[in-house]
Amino acid sequence: MPRPWWLIEQVCRLFNESPSDFTYMNTEYSSRERFLLWYMATISFFGLNIAFIFGLFFQPGALLSALTNPISAAFIFEAFLLMAAFAYLLAKWGKSSLHWGWFVFLSLMGGMAFAVPVVLLWPFKKSLRENFIRK
Repeated sequence: MPRPWWLIEQVCRLFNESPSDFTYMNTEYSSRERFLLWYMATISFFGLNIAFIFGLFFQPGALLSALTNPISAAFIFEAFLLMAAFAYLLAKWGKSSLHWGWFVFLSLMGGMAFAVPVVLLWPFKKSLRENFIRK
């Protein structure tokens, strides 16, 4: 049976070892994976944002009640913590060519389901054509 602190040791080992195996994981995406990531980003940006904007204009009291509800406040706080953690980790692991600030901006404008695929698929010093049309 693993010790209770086993997971903490593994996470610490991940950050303290340089270079770690995780840094060199394969980040080449197949055309199907790229399609699914862009599909997720599109659905998130248009679907979830439209639902939020609809609720904001046609049920403005719902936003106020969500912000004053302690349960939803806990989820909102967790979302901000996760956004900060993802921004830090993506920058640390070098998995994106965008600055971490762009990840935060995209997360606030379109949600994390939008920001993660966009940041992961953003081209690394390649033209857009080379990044999105691969053989």
